[in-house]
Amino acid sequence: MNNEALMTPKDAGEFLRINPKTVIRFAREQLIPAMRVGKQWRFRRGDLTAWTRKQVKSTRQPVE
Repeated sequence: MNNEALMTPKDAGEFLRINPKTVIRFAREQLIPAMRVGKQWRFRRGDLTAWTRKQVKSTRQPVE
């Protein structure tokens, strides 16, 4: 079981340096890893870290 504390959209926004409303929109659109706890969105820092690393790798272009 993962004992990592869950982040609010505000916390996740600060971590990702984006607006909390954008965090919620990304969660709804399943663009970032998120979960619903009741009616609230929550995020794990480790999941967001892994997601950001994946985004960086997927946007790299080969140098010619």
